[in-house]
Amino acid sequence: MTSKPETRPTGDIRAITLEGEPVTYRVKRTSRKWSIGLQVDERGLLVTVPKRGASARSVEQVLRDKAGWVLKTLGEWRERAAPRLAWHEGARLPYLGAELVLAFNRANVRGRVLRLDGHVLATLPDPEDTTAVEKLMTRWYREEALALFRERVAHYARRLELAPPRIRLSTARTRWGSCNENGTITLNLRLVQLPLKLVDYVVAHELAHLKEMNHSARFWALVESLIPDYREAREKLKNLS
Repeated sequence: MTSKPETRPTGDIRAITLEGEPVTYRVKRTSRKWSIGLQVDERGLLVTVPKRGASARSVEQVLRDKAGWVLKTLGEWRERAAPRLAWHEGARLPYLGAELVLAFNRANVRGRVLRLDGHVLATLPDPEDTTAVEKLMTRWYREEALALFRERVAHYARRLELAPPRIRLSTARTRWGSCNENGTITLNLRLVQLPLKLVDYVVAHELAHLKEMNHSARFWALVESLIPDYREAREKLKNLS
């Protein structure tokens, strides 16, 4: 396995779910290998197979065996390409699919943030201290995300006749959400930057897992009962992850 970038043709496009996360990959035949190989670069995952080919089942088994490496390496490449937020006066910060303009107010306080009229106003002693600004705004994003997620989870839990589960925040690069058998829902902090309909899809997806811990037809029927256009939301998230 390697994560070194190289020039290569597109290959056949396929998809698989690894540890609950949809992964798109390309398959390419090569005369240089007698076994199935995995490569990751900025364009995603490439699976190389022997010239005579390999069964879809054998390819998928290799991917499942190496799921941890695949997800980790894809995440590393995405993180390299992910734009970092700026924390200067006038910076535009993504919030629920729109942008808020960052403004400062200098005051001898520990730090507070207010959202108003397309702006987010950060009050702190030294607005030129980018480390302090980043710490303050990261805390604000977390508080906003938790409040939003709790409201949306409660909304969709009622529709599924479930008690609202415990919610945890994640900063993972390769997964928007997950749930475990103990009934805890994990949601990615970055979701608060995306349109509400994408947040709702991830929330509905994870809550549906509390009734169906799989991706069966019954599971997707549950998701569709909550989010009729979930397929569109799912595709948009794939392009963003």
